[in-house]
Amino acid sequence: MGFFSNIFNSKSKDETPNQSAQNNVKSEIDELIMKAESGDVIAQGTLSDMYFAGKGVEQNYQESIKWLRKAADGGLANAQFSMGLLYCGHMGMFQRDIEKAIQYFMKAAVQGHPQAENEIGNAYYYGSGMPKNMPEAEKWYQMAVQQGEPNAMVGLSQIYFDKGRIDEAIQLISKSASLGNAVAMDNLAFCYMEGKGIKVDKEMAVYWLKKSVDCGYAKAFANLAYCYMRGEGIERDYKKMFELYKKGAELGDAKCIYRLGCCYKSGIINVVDKDLDRASELMSKAMSMGYRE
Repeated sequence: MGFFSNIFNSKSKDETPNQSAQNNVKSEIDELIMKAESGDVIAQGTLSDMYFAGKGVEQNYQESIKWLRKAADGGLANAQFSMGLLYCGHMGMFQRDIEKAIQYFMKAAVQGHPQAENEIGNAYYYGSGMPKNMPEAEKWYQMAVQQGEPNAMVGLSQIYFDKGRIDEAIQLISKSASLGNAVAMDNLAFCYMEGKGIKVDKEMAVYWLKKSVDCGYAKAFANLAYCYMRGEGIERDYKKMFELYKKGAELGDAKCIYRLGCCYKSGIINVVDKDLDRASELMSKAMSMGYRE
């Protein structure tokens, strides 16, 4: 799961060690299991990671979850955060249960886990698993931002935009974008395109949209496609527009799905033939996802 140190990082799963090495690995695993069974949360977390990745042991998700839960219940913040993600539906291992997710996130957050602090900020901001509370959202976002958490910078920037603290909001999303956060890149592109708290610079907007697309952020595909369609900040190119809508649709973005349907509805010379059945299928799918033009 990537949240725990892995004592077998130097070996690949497919290596065939000699007998001596095999004996050493078995001895290390036996020792780790003894520590885990005695309540050592670091050992429990490491064992969970090993079973998940199949490093030194046969891959076994049930065993991984068993030890992860023990580590979380024993107070290991990383494990608590991981359990929260699983209850949010990540990896499809648990039935989605936001209240349980919040419980685990809170346990990690009060220990100063920055990603968990961000999740608590999100919960208060969106009213997910608890009532909306903007002061509490701001508090938890600020705590995470102080530890350099890029996602929290995006959340806090939205609160600052809502409060009219535009300069501070721009600083936050600029920093988050520079740290590689794809959502911040897309948001910063919007600010450059619309002149929100910053001088209009459509070429810079396209620059950040391209970086967001390179990170695989689905919403950025539709925004960059729009720039190619209108020739804003970049030369008009309907073929690239169509390709972006298609890739964004493959990622499940409703706007891309709808706009791809529009392309099929009208057809584009030298790009795509008119196909009303395909257009209807795509546009209906997007609307079933809640998309409206």
